[in-house]
Amino acid sequence: MIKQFITNRLEARAKRLLAKHKPKIVAVTGSAGKTSTKIAIATVLSEKYRVLAHYGSYNTPIALPLAIFNIRLPLKLRNPFSWFKVFHAMSRQIRKPYPYDVLVLELGADRPGDIEYFKKYVHPDIAVVTAVAEEHMASFKTMDAVAKEELAVTTFSNLSLINRDDIDTNYSKYVPKGISLDTYGTSGVAEYRFISDDYTPGKGFTGTFISPEFKEIKATLGVVGEHNIRTAVAAGAVGIKMGLTAKQVASGLQK
Repeated sequence: MIKQFITNRLEARAKRLLAKHKPKIVAVTGSAGKTSTKIAIATVLSEKYRVLAHYGSYNTPIALPLAIFNIRLPLKLRNPFSWFKVFHAMSRQIRKPYPYDVLVLELGADRPGDIEYFKKYVHPDIAVVTAVAEEHMASFKTMDAVAKEELAVTTFSNLSLINRDDIDTNYSKYVPKGISLDTYGTSGVAEYRFISDDYTPGKGFTGTFISPEFKEIKATLGVVGEHNIRTAVAAGAVGIKMGLTAKQVASGLQK
């Protein structure tokens, strides 16, 4: 009961801040790669915007409001005075000018209904779904249940980007008709993809970023390992959707 009381108070303050300052919101969910994708997106968007991507995996009902305020969880979670200080800091921030244009948030899921829970106060301009894979199977039981949960974010986001490589097309049944949806990845069927020409240790992958808006952008992805290419592509796609120029996207990807 005490935890729910604290969560309700945190959410109420987050809702007030978002309503007053109206930052753009990019939400990242999925069975794997959420934190790295969040960091990559924030890096690219920083080429144009003031971006907040909270350190760590602050993706639970009690932690996500803190991420919106860029406040850490108290060390003493059972100490009422610690939470009083958090509430006071939040109220003070609401009154002040908000120093960020864009929030990049993680949404986590341990059981069915967790993702949809966040729609009470988080309404993403863009949602990124990184993967559908086995996770918390004691709660979800089946892969279809996992897919339904992770893709639930598409129902309350203005636009969604789905990892075409790591999400089976059979799960498209969990995306309602009429939803604004694009795909990213490394395969030729993704709208946003990267074609690698070469890899240099310490520098990354050089090649071409493909998008409907710019067709081809020559870019270097400052990542190690092919599995991280998808993360970079997600960041580039979000950057384009958020109005970055081809030059800004290329610069962000290199970082």
